[in-house]
Amino acid sequence: IGRQVPALPDYLCVVGILHHMGLHPTLDYLPGDNRLAQSADFEQFRAKMDRLLGGVSAEEVERLAAYFEANRNRPPESSLRWALFSWEVTERPLPFHDTPRPSRGTIAE
Repeated sequence: IGRQVPALPDYLCVVGILHHMGLHPTLDYLPGDNRLAQSADFEQFRAKMDRLLGGVSAEEVERLAAYFEANRNRPPESSLRWALFSWEVTERPLPFHDTPRPSRGTIAE
């Protein structure tokens, strides 16, 4: 609809956080069909986009309607992928805030 949406943190940040906590995660991808947000009709699609974007203007609703009509009969594509993290815990990991940090050393006088 021509709106710039801010980028969200990358899912790879999660790998770093889990590793920092002493965990070694496995990353898998799950495909998802999301062309029209699994909407049965335009009103349902508009409502989902309204919630997702925090409101849409009348002009944006017109663009959404044009997109919906142009894509409603096209088969879904697996362009959306969900990241699934899993890990095995063999011993209790340290909480994130208690994880030891590398020392910086001291300067001798």
